[in-house]
Amino acid sequence: MTIPTTPPPADVEAGTLLAVVPPGAAGTAGAGVLALARPEGGVELRAARDGVPAVAGGVVAIDPRHVTGDARDRGDDHDVWGALLVEGHVGAGREVGATGPVRVTGMVDRAHVRAGGELTVEGRASGARLAAGGVARMRRSLDGALAGVPDDLLVLAALARQLVAAADRRGAPAAPGRAVAALRDGRFADLDDRLAAAERVVASARRSWPGLVPAMVSELAAARAVLAAPTGVPDPVARLAGAGAFLRAATTVRPAPEPPGIRLAAARDASIDCAGPLRLTGAGATGCEITAGGDVTAVASGGAILGGTLRVGGRLRAATLGGRGDTPLRVEMTGARPVRDLVRAAVAHPGVEIRIGRETVRIDRRRHDLRIALEPGRVVVEGG
Repeated sequence: MTIPTTPPPADVEAGTLLAVVPPGAAGTAGAGVLALARPEGGVELRAARDGVPAVAGGVVAIDPRHVTGDARDRGDDHDVWGALLVEGHVGAGREVGATGPVRVTGMVDRAHVRAGGELTVEGRASGARLAAGGVARMRRSLDGALAGVPDDLLVLAALARQLVAAADRRGAPAAPGRAVAALRDGRFADLDDRLAAAERVVASARRSWPGLVPAMVSELAAARAVLAAPTGVPDPVARLAGAGAFLRAATTVRPAPEPPGIRLAAARDASIDCAGPLRLTGAGATGCEITAGGDVTAVASGGAILGGTLRVGGRLRAATLGGRGDTPLRVEMTGARPVRDLVRAAVAHPGVEIRIGRETVRIDRRRHDLRIALEPGRVVVEGG
């Protein structure tokens, strides 16, 4: 089969089979596409990243970018594979998501915006739910859980074919399922455990993002089903080879060394959850529930974090920390380890509680240049 001339799907998940081309046409794989030779002949073109397939000049490529305008009406919800740019605002009640990075050039008002990678909101987020880094965090975990698994599936399938062919030449045909079972119980005895570990990683990510990576879920389950009962599955060798090819393509891109986070101007009464750092570039955050796996910074002029809850996996830097009326600001430094200047604020007002390990620092008076360090066995508070 040659490259299809029908319009490609709007967007695809990494690993998806796009086309099968003749052996001499491997050069038709463009950016974001992986070419894999088939033992039975031909070359598979598979998506090596999430995005939109495109065919131009006989070359298949994956463009990771989606662009849209204001998301204000019911029909403006978006949930895409790849990266998303919203050139405008996201209005009340809208849901916008992408498995890659998301950038919103305007405001987010009482909407849900979810990015698998980095999330940037150039305006203010009010009454919104913002989440970032979930897919990237999952892929980082899968990088370890699936290490070597795609190649092992492909090698197992190739060896099973060889065993079947050798038996045929001897005049004693062997069922492919029995060949797979023999290899499973020998050289590949730990393969199912490794697939099960990958399934647990994906299941954990899907608890907060239902419906995430459905094709990967299907391929992992199919591979485990073949290993569990290879004689009861039609063409088990081809099924294992297909799963191996999918996983090889889906894990081609190495995960970023640092978890992606969120960058936004300011937030009020928002829920914010990011795998990496949170950077507040404007007025800061008021009355928000924030969880950040990395540093939290709000150091711009007027950058204040007032009231609400704040869980920080790295360091905390702010121009101002304080309560919001009678509502305190409760901070938990979840990644606390011995470090100088774990918390630093130019001004800290009464109504701030900072928990570090088993100790809680309560600010009961206005303090300037607040610095909190975690030293072995103790918390040190400095500043006037």
